[in-house]
Amino acid sequence: MGRYTIYLSEDLEKKLNDYMKQNKIKKRSVAIKECLCKIIQKEDYDSSIYEVNDKLNRILYRESLSRKLLEQFFANMGFQINEPTDKDELLKAFYEKNNNFRRYE
Repeated sequence: MGRYTIYLSEDLEKKLNDYMKQNKIKKRSVAIKECLCKIIQKEDYDSSIYEVNDKLNRILYRESLSRKLLEQFFANMGFQINEPTDKDELLKAFYEKNNNFRRYE
């Protein structure tokens, strides 16, 4: 555990005093410790958000790649007739079975 001496500008001093009033803190050292803890927690939160964003981008990239691959596969199959998908009972059953986001009433 260390002791530190810091000098604050007038602006920072005012902000620290406002923070102390808002949070009913009497000692400056306690207020400074709280501010440091909040900054560290925010950095951890920001790191988590970045990680989630990175994973989401990878998922979106793979989804896009899968779609392009399916479109190319369809184009290469050379189907002569474009059957209506809403009339295909097997396709309906497949979607019903694999619809994890349907509402349960």
